[in-house]
Amino acid sequence: MYQTAIGSLLGLQRRGDTFGVHPCIPAMWPGFSLEWKYGRTRYRIEVVNPEHQYAGVREARLDGEVVDARAIPLRDDGQTHTVHVVMGATNESRDLTPMSGQARAR
Repeated sequence: MYQTAIGSLLGLQRRGDTFGVHPCIPAMWPGFSLEWKYGRTRYRIEVVNPEHQYAGVREARLDGEVVDARAIPLRDDGQTHTVHVVMGATNESRDLTPMSGQARAR
């Protein structure tokens, strides 16, 4: 049951030597944080939801560097790593949103 909640609600899924973060949470949640241990390594994961979305990742960072939220590298180096995830629409999905006849500035 615990793994089901982590996998579906918080969106944490391991795939080989990477993991992904794809939260699906109530839109009213401002975010959440968790600590996850992999081997000797600890991951501090913080997810913020400034646009009050129920799903979607705008940006993910591992130790300050931009990474793909679908393939965050797993390291068994005995260190503590920080993962910061910002929920929201991606730039690609915003580009596909109709703007009711208005021209878009780029």
